[in-house]
Order: sequence, then structure tokens, then C-alpha cells
Amino acid sequence: MLAALLSPVTASADTPPTATVVTPSAGGQVAGFVTVTLAGTVDLTGGDSAQRLQLYVDNVYKGEQSCLSLTLCAAAITWDTTTLIGQHTLQARLVTAQTSVKSAVVTVQVGDMPTAYTTSPADGSSVRGKVTVSGGGTLDALQPDGVQSLQLLVDGTSVATLACSGTAKACAGSLVWNSTGVQGAHELQLAMSSVKGQSAVSPVVNVTTNNPVPVATLSSPTAQSTVRGTVTVSALGVVDPTQVDVGATVQLVVDGSVVGSVPCTAMSCPAKFAWNTAGKAGTHTLQALFSTAGGRTATSTPTTVWVFSPSTVTLAPLPVASSGATVTASGRVTGADGNGVAGAKVVVSVTNSLGRSARKVTLIADPTGRFAVPYTVVSNTTVTAAVAATTHYGSATATTKGGALAVVSCSAGARVVHNAVDKVVCQLGGTTRGTALTLEQLKGASWQTIASAKSSGTTWTWPQVFRTKGTFQVRVLSAASKDFGGATSNVMRVAVS
Repeated sequence: MLAALLSPVTASADTPPTATVVTPSAGGQVAGFVTVTLAGTVDLTGGDSAQRLQLYVDNVYKGEQSCLSLTLCAAAITWDTTTLIGQHTLQARLVTAQTSVKSAVVTVQVGDMPTAYTTSPADGSSVRGKVTVSGGGTLDALQPDGVQSLQLLVDGTSVATLACSGTAKACAGSLVWNSTGVQGAHELQLAMSSVKGQSAVSPVVNVTTNNPVPVATLSSPTAQSTVRGTVTVSALGVVDPTQVDVGATVQLVVDGSVVGSVPCTAMSCPAKFAWNTAGKAGTHTLQALFSTAGGRTATSTPTTVWVFSPSTVTLAPLPVASSGATVTASGRVTGADGNGVAGAKVVVSVTNSLGRSARKVTLIADPTGRFAVPYTVVSNTTVTAAVAATTHYGSATATTKGGALAVVSCSAGARVVHNAVDKVVCQLGGTTRGTALTLEQLKGASWQTIASAKSSGTTWTWPQVFRTKGTFQVRVLSAASKDFGGATSNVMRVAVS
């Protein structure tokens, strides 16, 4: 080896001295007593000459040899690595008559490289809850070092540590990662550390976490049911057994607002709430909100219920109309909230004081709760609207009354002979037999009664003698009765000659 290093070379006048670590090569692995070979060159044209080659380990002087040639120098120096571990740096230093130079740094590994490994879970596994990661780390058996600890890394962050003896060259064990609540892809590794500072990290193990989320359910009341009074609401919050978590609270949410809360410290949390529905008629949405000690939440599927409502039916006042006229009776059905009850079934009865042409109609209220029914006026009328109780609403009844006016139409001779009998003929629509009739004559600015009678049918003929000559205005009045309002006939002009 030394002979090869001392083979002649030609150096230029400008060549500076050089030093080189020949063996071991950079990145090499060594152990025990290691022969480190060094080489140096000097250009004699400048009056310089090689003196000695020195070995530096980790920048610390370790030994030297004198040069056998003034221009070419070689050395083989023994380096004891039996007490060393890990990576170390080597340098050659050539001392000449005029100067000294150092070689480039050569880094070598003393002993076998430390290793770390995993045995489970397998790469590509699906995991949940407490995940046990098994593996270990090893050191070179000939090196004066021991494994100090193993760390479990999840996505590069330490989540668990296992202490080792510190004297053994190998350490194996299992570490646990609590993956509760974590979802998706993650990388697992084991990191080994030695007493003297060596370290190694295992290859990445890719896993996918598939952790069940908490579940909240609301079992009663059932969806679309009708409730009233104080209602018992039953709910349940559950944490999956694979998860390292427990319940904290179960809350009742009505229309988005929390109205009750029950604490819990178990994985299964049943809860009951007393919900007072007074004043809350109509539809409402119920949900159970489950919270865990680990900060996770779950909300049940919305349950829509109907709080029973009393109903009210109102009828518009009926007009006073002439007998025979067509009138419309109208009304509205409302709930406790004042809104119309769409689709309410309303039975409307129309009767009159004479008991003729009574009507009974079943109607369906429009989207605003309104309804209407036409009828023909016969006599004084009574309209009743009744709403039967349903699953959602209570029953209700309303009554209103409307008056009927009699229709009196009369005629008399346009010219009448003085002291002769003339006839006033009246058609009495909307009157009953025995209705009081009054014949009036306009005298000055007021009407005065000149005759009275009672009707005997729908046509009334009134014999009348006008004893004074002149032109007169007369009319007939029918009195009000239990069946009709009073009526006044047309005014008749009579010329008496």
C-alpha cells in the first residue's frame, strides 16, 4: 500500500501541498481496530518538503507518521474504535517544512447502523380506537451503547414513549395510540434512541382510521304524532365501545333551542325530559343533542310533532236583506295561534224562522281557514257553523243571525171618483198572514194613518173611499214580526175628482 502511495508523480511549480484520507472511504462502515491510510504531496520547486502526516478523528489529533520522501508522503495509522459508536469524521494533516494543510472531511459509521422497525399493524391496515403498534430497535452488538427508549410517531409527532433498559442492544415492545375521534389516512413510525445519542426511525406504516362517531336518537314521541300537556321525551346518546370516550350530556332541542339537559358519564346515556307544551300549539321540531367528554357531538334525526290546538270558528255578521234575495254566509276557522286552519271540515246549517228551505252544507276551509256558503233569504235567518274535533284541533261552534225584510208593492187607480169605492191592491212578499198593515196619506210634511188592517195572504186588496177631492200621495206599511222586519210600499199618486 505504501509503495503504491509513493509512486512518482509530476507536480507543477504552482501546485500547493495536498493531504488525503485514502481509506476508509466516505460513508463506509468500520469496527474494531481500523487502519486509516493517508497520503500527501509537496512541490519541491518552491523549496518546500514533506515532513509528516497526521490523523485527526472528530477534529482531535490521534497520531502521525514521518514522511519517507520529500515530495510524496504516505502513512498507515491504526484507529481504535472499540469504545466508539455512530458516525465520526476523519482528516489527514500534512506538515511540510513551510506550512501544513488538512484534507477534506471523511465521515464513517462505527459499527452497524442503529435500526428501528414495526411488526404491526400492517401497512394499509384500517384501525380504530386504541391502536397497538408493536416493534423495536437494535444497536451494533459490539458497540458500547444501549437502547434507551422507543417512541411512537403519528404523522411525525410523538404520541407515546416506551422506556428501555439502557444496557441492552435491542428493545422491543408495544405502544398504544388512542385514535378516538380521528379519521382518515395517517403515518405510523417507531423512533429508537440510544443512551449515547444514536437514533433510528422505522419505515412508514400507512393506516386508515375508521372511528365510529357518537350516535344520538330520540325515540318518543314519534314523528308526526300529536301531543298535549306535559310530554315525556325519551332520548339516548351512545359512544361506540371501541372508542376511548364517555358521554357528558344529553340535551333536548326544540325548534333549535335547548330546553333541557341531562348529565352522563357512561358510554350509553339514556335521558328523559318533561316538555311542557302549554301555549305551544302547532308544529314543532324535536332533536336530541349528545355531547361526549372528548368534545364530540351527535344530533338525532329531527322529529316533527303537532301540539294539539283548540280551534275557534267565527261567522261574519249577516246583512238584513229583502225576502228572496241571495246572501252569502262566511266565516273562518283559526287555531290557538290565530292562524287559519287549512282544510278544516265545517258543517254550515242555514235555517229561517218559517222553517222553509233549510240548508245543511259540509265545506272544506281554504288555505287561510276561510269558508262561505250562499243562501236565499226566506225570513229571519240563523246560520250555525260547526267544526268537529280532529287529531290536531278541538271542536268549535258559532252562530249568527240575519234579518229579512218584507217586500210590499201596491197599486191604486190613478183617477178616482169622489166618494166612490176604490181599491188599493198590494203584493205582500215576505209577510205572514195576520201581519198588521197601515194605509198612510201624506198630509203636509208628514204621513198620517187613514186606515188599518191585517193581511190574509200574499195579495191584499184594500177598499178605500176618498171623500175629498184633490191629488193625494198614499203608501202602505207592513209591521215587523218575528219572521220579518217592517216594510214600506211604493208611494202612489191618486187624483180624486
